[in-house]
Amino acid sequence: VNAGDHLMVDDYSGGQQVAKHLIENGHRHIVVVMPKKASLNIQRRWDGFSQIATENPIISVDRVYTTLTKNGGRVAAKRIISLPQVTGIFAINDEVAVGIYRGLEDQGKEIPKDYSVVGFDDIDIDEFLKPTLTTIKQPILRLGEQASEMVIDRIKSPTKSIQELKLPVELVIRESTRNIKKIL
Repeated sequence: VNAGDHLMVDDYSGGQQVAKHLIENGHRHIVVVMPKKASLNIQRRWDGFSQIATENPIISVDRVYTTLTKNGGRVAAKRIISLPQVTGIFAINDEVAVGIYRGLEDQGKEIPKDYSVVGFDDIDIDEFLKPTLTTIKQPILRLGEQASEMVIDRIKSPTKSIQELKLPVELVIRESTRNIKKIL
């Protein structure tokens, strides 16, 4: 069915890293903002996040469904603040995170004082947001290089077995998350 080489980023691991980061920073009530009909990569992010959250019975996770746009994030922010106790937000991509920033601001809320926000992609605007966005960095340049290498490889050796490659992602911690553990 999928007869061809596969190149992807490790979205599952990215979701796990987000969950671990929020949990380690004391967040117990987390909301994940994502579309109802998720593409495979978005679903993998959710699956990775969910796996870690499920292993921690004290963690409660809500999902707010929206479109993968800035406006979708802005609209989602209204629903987020109606959920009591939520302190951590995983925006399934940075575009949504940008909208959440604006939506929370509209509601008089502050990041990271009221909510810690983590995105996914590490788009260029992340470092220019105030506060800067904690996010999962995808190896975009490496992805392009690797894709080219795989195509050239396939041309040179058309009968070679199918290649499957998953590139690692990494959590980039910036100002949008904070540790809320009570100091004893």
